[in-house]
Amino acid sequence: MTGNKPHSFQRIAAKGLVCVALTALTLGLPAAIAQESTVSKTTPSVVPAPAARAVAPAPAVQPTPPQPAPAAAAAQPAPAADPVPPMPTQAHETAQPAPQVQAAAPQPNPLGAGWSTKFGTNPPGGEFRNTPEQVAVIERLNAYFNEMVNLEGTFLQTDADEKRKKGRFYLERPGKMRFDYALPSRQKIISDGKYLALEDLDLNTTDRYPIESTPFRMLLTKTVDLLSDARIYALDIGPDVVIITLEDKKSDGGGQIRMFFEWPQVKLREWIISDPQGLNTRIQVADLELNKSVKPEVFKFTPELGMPKFTP
Repeated sequence: MTGNKPHSFQRIAAKGLVCVALTALTLGLPAAIAQESTVSKTTPSVVPAPAARAVAPAPAVQPTPPQPAPAAAAAQPAPAADPVPPMPTQAHETAQPAPQVQAAAPQPNPLGAGWSTKFGTNPPGGEFRNTPEQVAVIERLNAYFNEMVNLEGTFLQTDADEKRKKGRFYLERPGKMRFDYALPSRQKIISDGKYLALEDLDLNTTDRYPIESTPFRMLLTKTVDLLSDARIYALDIGPDVVIITLEDKKSDGGGQIRMFFEWPQVKLREWIISDPQGLNTRIQVADLELNKSVKPEVFKFTPELGMPKFTP
């Protein structure tokens, strides 16, 4: 009996080990089955531990990032895509000042309104020294303007780029002047005695300046006295021409004008004005009619020009 006990104990122990292994297998199978059931059936009794681990990280979180991704991409252009979109806007902003500089400089016109004109050099040998001969010539020029009540004629304007424009002009002292450009241009320059307007009927724009802003103020006053009112830089006296370069003493922005007269029978033939860059605009006049009456409406500004237009 005692010799058989160990053997029977071993058999019993072996059986126990088999039972433990079978129990572990049976316990492991329900756990795996329980996990499958929690994913498919969402059973509350088994969800607490395995379901929260398996469902939350893998299936539930990953489908959502593809949808927010466009939103994130839309929010990220600030750091990543900024170098491309802002560059055109900055280039556009830096390109704006150029038109402003060009718009600030008025277009070439016979009177140089709004220009601060200066000639770089005076004609050689023509410096004004206030000699008796020069003073006598200036007195003749004063008399020419003071005897002029009205003046009418045609003009030819030659710009610095050699472009030419024609038209007709009217002058009435004191202070009134008008230049009408021939078609296809629809520009007018009108002085009513106080202001000078640059009118563009095509663009529906008008720019107005005080008459003092042109070098013609001293020539359109009631009494012309160039020796008192003008700063004379040069005076060339030839056998058939007199050329004078002068500036209004009383004007801050009128600038200089160079005028050409027939001589000794005094008659205005042309003048030259220069813009701040030194580019010259030349005006030649012809077909002059002295002291021919002009209708008052000739020197009136175009009504409502520059005002916004409304369509019904």
